[in-house]
Amino acid sequence: MKKTFLSLLGLLLFTVGYTQQNEWEDPTKVDRHKLDGRSDFVLYTSAKKALQNDPQSSALYQSLNGTWKFNVVQHPGERPKAFYAPSLNDSDWENIKVP
Repeated sequence: MKKTFLSLLGLLLFTVGYTQQNEWEDPTKVDRHKLDGRSDFVLYTSAKKALQNDPQSSALYQSLNGTWKFNVVQHPGERPKAFYAPSLNDSDWENIKVP
């Protein structure tokens, strides 16, 4: 009787602990209070250029805005094997606007 009671108590404690998961362990709450990704700084070669606050004038600035080619596959094995090659034919890929 004592072993059965302890076994049931252990099972109950395990079940309660399992269902009451810590918030940081819950994969559905990963993005809670998270800001969207962004870059909010620009590097300049001098203080004078920084004070002008013109990102395009910096040689260290590169905008990624524009039209990008985008290709989605169902399985990683279906991806183009040489997707990095300059000769890749991406004419049937979708176009997306960034940002």
